[in-house]
Amino acid sequence: MESTGRTNIDKLAPVLSRISRMDPADRPKLSLECEKENRSYDTVLPLADIVFISKELAISWGLKSMTDAAVKIRHLKNLRPDSVVICAWGDKGAAATDSNGSLVKSGVFPPEKVLDTLGAGDTFNAAVIGSLVQGMSLAKSIENGCRIAGKKVGQIGYNGLRL
Repeated sequence: MESTGRTNIDKLAPVLSRISRMDPADRPKLSLECEKENRSYDTVLPLADIVFISKELAISWGLKSMTDAAVKIRHLKNLRPDSVVICAWGDKGAAATDSNGSLVKSGVFPPEKVLDTLGAGDTFNAAVIGSLVQGMSLAKSIENGCRIAGKKVGQIGYNGLRL
């Protein structure tokens, strides 16, 4: 289950809370995209297994880089110790920390020409989640996210995008 937390966080929090209390053998992994400023993410951040933090939000929280965000948000926002934190930073790539706090990074894969940036962030998130579900490492997963997002911005629409 992925939630963007864009609206209705007051309704989202009880749902995520209920799921997080399920038996671990039956509980799905929960990912949460935190993208916009002025949202009450603090109530839902500790409930997610995978947390995507946007560059804009990280900057609004006083963080200066994707590495800063991936490392410091875990403590700054009281995330679960076993969560994964991922922060894409546009043309700089992405950084992530795993449940042990180990940092991984990926550079970008820019297209020859930028044609359509709409949905690039969602494409990144989907590619990362798809890679993780397939059992790939966090490092390979964020690399795939950057690669597929790079391909996405070099074309109009989503046809032909694959892991």
